[in-house]
Amino acid sequence: MTPKQLKTAITAKDFANLYLFAGNEKFLINQYLELVKGNALTGLFDDFNLFEFENENPDDVRTKSTVNLEDVEQAVAQFPQMSDRILVIVKYSKFLELNDTKIQKLLENIPQETTLIFVEEDIKKISKPLLSIIEKVGQVVDFSKQSKADLAKWANMLFSKANKKVEINSLNWLVDVLDKDMFALSNTIDKLIFSTDEEIIPQSLIEQLVPVSAEYKIYDFSDKLIANNSKAVYQLLNDFKRNKEEPVVIITLLFGQLHAILMIKELKESGYPNPSDFLAPNMKWLAGKLSGISWKIDKDRLLSTMNLCAQYDFDIKSGLIDGYPALEIIIANWFKSLT
Repeated sequence: MTPKQLKTAITAKDFANLYLFAGNEKFLINQYLELVKGNALTGLFDDFNLFEFENENPDDVRTKSTVNLEDVEQAVAQFPQMSDRILVIVKYSKFLELNDTKIQKLLENIPQETTLIFVEEDIKKISKPLLSIIEKVGQVVDFSKQSKADLAKWANMLFSKANKKVEINSLNWLVDVLDKDMFALSNTIDKLIFSTDEEIIPQSLIEQLVPVSAEYKIYDFSDKLIANNSKAVYQLLNDFKRNKEEPVVIITLLFGQLHAILMIKELKESGYPNPSDFLAPNMKWLAGKLSGISWKIDKDRLLSTMNLCAQYDFDIKSGLIDGYPALEIIIANWFKSLT
């Protein structure tokens, strides 16, 4: 089920007894949880019919869940108080990662007047037998990261609601700079809307008010290098020096992007249809762009620059060379191969 299909069902008061909200787009998940609350709990005693549990250590694989399963079982078994429905929300509990018979029994025996929602970030960690039960008796809703195009449309909608206009290039810049983070986008758009009385918000004002992360600048540096834009590359290099960015970090991210291009290039040459399957989660969003440029770049040139990145990463950490001279050699080598 898509979020759009979920919205249609919920606003029509068509509730399932069991949901799994899965994905890493937490802004959307929170929005839809509020949508469910607003439609499922409509009486005067909402506080008595809502039970929420959240694991305090969801990212620590060494720590057991701080959510007590017995508490969840008791909440699910409650009778609604002056309401048609009980709503139980369990966030990042780790319960679904193990094929536990108690969890299985809970999923298979939810009372008709209860809606139970599990929220988990990675659906791949869910036990397959438990996932099968959820798919059979409930609904799985995918809240994966939104595409750049979808986020730009969403941002444009928020500006339009406030009677503001922003150029498409500025929208795309915002999405990139804020790392496709819907929380950051929403807060930044609010700030921009209230920062001027003008109908059209210029790029100059956006750049003035929106801080650019060092990581974004480094990815931009890689993009400009790959595009052979020497003027922009050296301008960014000077910015890095002024801001005292760590050269090793720049070299490491550059190596990662070149490695991704090389991998995509080789997979495409071998006929594999979805090279992004082999990218790290934080690199998958680059797949479309990298795929488009991979065929333009010579493999030997990629390998030569990657080898230099690896060599100088070791030399810098060993104290054999300073960071920025090493980075300048890598850049010079890249542009030298064009001649």
